[in-house]
Order: sequence, then C-alpha cells, then structure tokens
Amino acid sequence: SGGPCALRVPPPTDLALVLVLPPLLCVLHLPGANAYGVCLGLLVCLPARLATGEPQLGLQEVLRWPGYTHLVPAGHSRQVFPFRTALCLANLALIAGAS
Repeated sequence: SGGPCALRVPPPTDLALVLVLPPLLCVLHLPGANAYGVCLGLLVCLPARLATGEPQLGLQEVLRWPGYTHLVPAGHSRQVFPFRTALCLANLALIAGAS
C-alpha cells in the first residue's frame, strides 16, 4: 500500500543470517569474542552484502560472485553462488580473528 517512495526492506532472515547470527554464535560459544571483532565483521560484511545487490531495495549488483548469470532476454541477473552463507562464514572468521 506504499507509494512510489515506499522503502521495501529485504527479508529479515537474510540480514539475520549475514549480520546477526555470527555475533550471536560467537558471544555464546567463543569466550574471547569482543566488540572489536563484531565491528570489523559488520564493517566488512554489510558493504559486501549490499554490493551483491538487493532487488527489493533497488540496488544493482556491483560484486559478482562465481557463477553469476545475466539473462539477457529477460533483463534479469542472478547470483547462483551461496553468497549469504559465504558472508556468514566470513563474518564468523573476522569476529574470531579480530577478537
């Protein structure tokens, strides 16, 4: 019911997987996890996630993962690489490494 300026956000599971789940797991299971690691993971993974593109926000993909396909007749593109999982694991590694 929103007008042309209505902001549509991506599904909460996407952002939760990439940005919220890794810090939560580290806080619960990694005794040395601290805010420095969480901030570094957020500063690296959030721009990478946004650079991958989000059609619901109108963001074009800048970062193309392996297996990227561009369907010319339909004018649509698709990331077939599991980039959300890769960013989640990268976030975990950054938090553990920087803490």
